Amino acid sequence: MKKYIGIVIFSLLLSMTLMGQNEKILLIIENQEVPVSEFLEVYGKNNRNPDFSKASIDEYLDLFINYKLKLMEVQRLRLDTQKTFINEFQRYRDQLTQTYLIDKKTIDNLLQEAYNRMQHDVRASHILVKITPYANPKDTLKAYNKALDIRKKLLSGMDFAKLAVEMSDDNSAREQTATDGRIIPGNGGDLGYFNVFNMIYDFETAAYNLKIGEISTPVRTQVGYHIVKLNDKRPALYRFKVAHILLMYPPDADETTKELIKLRADSIYQNLVRGENFSELAKKYSDDKGSAINGGELPWLSPFRLVPAFVEPIYDHKPGDIIPPVKTFYGWHIIKLIDKQTPPDFSQAKQELLVKLNRDPRMEIAQKVIIDSLREVYKITYDKKSLTNIAKAINKDSLINNNFKESQIANLDNILVKIDDYSIAVSEFATFIKSNQSLFSNTDDVHVFVNKMFDKFLDKKILEIEKENLELKNPKFAEQINEYKEGILIFNLMDQNIWSKAMKDTAGLKAYYETIKHNYLTEEKAVLAVFKCNNQKIADKVYKSLQKGLKKSNLNPNDILTKINKKDSIVDYDTMVVETNKLADLGIEKVVNTLASKTKDDIYEIYWLKQIIPPQPKSLNEIRGLIISEYQTYLERNWINELRNRYQWQINEDVLRSLYKD
Repeated sequence: MKKYIGIVIFSLLLSMTLMGQNEKILLIIENQEVPVSEFLEVYGKNNRNPDFSKASIDEYLDLFINYKLKLMEVQRLRLDTQKTFINEFQRYRDQLTQTYLIDKKTIDNLLQEAYNRMQHDVRASHILVKITPYANPKDTLKAYNKALDIRKKLLSGMDFAKLAVEMSDDNSAREQTATDGRIIPGNGGDLGYFNVFNMIYDFETAAYNLKIGEISTPVRTQVGYHIVKLNDKRPALYRFKVAHILLMYPPDADETTKELIKLRADSIYQNLVRGENFSELAKKYSDDKGSAINGGELPWLSPFRLVPAFVEPIYDHKPGDIIPPVKTFYGWHIIKLIDKQTPPDFSQAKQELLVKLNRDPRMEIAQKVIIDSLREVYKITYDKKSLTNIAKAINKDSLINNNFKESQIANLDNILVKIDDYSIAVSEFATFIKSNQSLFSNTDDVHVFVNKMFDKFLDKKILEIEKENLELKNPKFAEQINEYKEGILIFNLMDQNIWSKAMKDTAGLKAYYETIKHNYLTEEKAVLAVFKCNNQKIADKVYKSLQKGLKKSNLNPNDILTKINKKDSIVDYDTMVVETNKLADLGIEKVVNTLASKTKDDIYEIYWLKQIIPPQPKSLNEIRGLIISEYQTYLERNWINELRNRYQWQINEDVLRSLYKD
């Protein structure tokens, strides 16, 4: 398919050839004129170093005419109206437009930023003041001031963990009870170690921009304001593999019980230091039964979401080390570091980072750059009063209960916003609100929600309009999308007329096989009778009996075997078929009724060449793949001839000759 179409930069030679040729008509197909420039463009795209020789031009023109005729057939059969094609083409177009509606420079910057952050793990604590994205300005300011007040207390010397327990809206800061009754201590705001893409982007940015021990100003995310403190920053543990022996605290363990478990952990560790097998001790003692069966081995891990006390010593140890007992709220862990990996270089990490970037909300930054630029290009007008009236009309409880209906809003047919010549009705925005009402919470403000929803709605409509007009506005996109469209249509046409047809048309395939089967012959073969024994005298006797039988022309191997094997089965007889070019290896002359003998490892073999089988056509099953391929070529050749006869076409020979390079 790409043999015919593609997008490449013209060589200087091609550009020079195009000059002065653009208006000349090289080809007319069904009254459609094809300028020479179009042919030269495709010729240049598919020939890196076009030599413009007669042979090269003529060969490619032949392919070009075939391609144009196939497009004619696509139009005649209206393949572009088939639902399967329309759906497939739309999916491709949607995917392709996404690459044109993001800012590539921003993507590159985000990738480089992500890779730079990937080099270090950070450990941060936070205190959260919860506030929703759609809270009213008064509540938002109140939350912001509360966050500022918390920061002042921290800067004055108050303990971060203590203040987090008292004031953070993140419940993980405080003690909680697990489902098994175990008390899980609060983390005091300590989120442990994390890396790029593990946290909300703005929170991640704040953490990576702090110095160790530094406390941030309020950081706004979709969940509220955060006061962030950077506790540690280390070269990244990209991935690590460990085995552990866990001695778990019972749910109701008192201090005495916990101390006894610590003593057991110390004892096991000393046994390991003395050289006992870690895997065997893990199977015997570990309370983590899921890993104990594998000698305590855990899957590859990263630091994120792991208890900091478990992770921290791994940074400072090397593979093979057994780490002294580590205490977590689960109990005591004895850890063996099996392996650890540092981040790969940028060329290896880029694809992994790009996949994560595409799934991350920060990708919206790259799209927002395009949207903001389009807002400057398009003429956008709307009535702010209409937004106010929409917000007033909406029942807050309906949003909270997720049962908002568009009918709450009056004048749905009225125009809400105009983007250039596109008029967008109130009803479209009402439907957008309905589809996003789950984002609304009972502490949100309807007016703020409506205004922010409108901003998102406007971005969405701008992108939709840009997508719709992308072919007109971007020649490169237009060429690329047309290339795909024509390519997939011709692929479907070829599949229908050639490829699938050749696979399914068993009768036609068999009939075609009969016409060419003599092109695929077996090798000439020889049928050998083989006599074997382990005695020289018996072998000589067999050989003489064979000679005698051949002279009388009444040789019967069974008579020889019956005579010699009267008492014991001392001679074995079999037949074999070999290619005649292998007879020399056996020491046999390629003449029917020739005898030969051979000895190997005290086994005596006598060969009688009984028959020469001339080459025969191979069966269809033996060469089905080859025959199908040839049948497809045959079908295509006939089909192309049909197309050339169905449609009228004519070459301008004068223009064609002018293309040949002297």
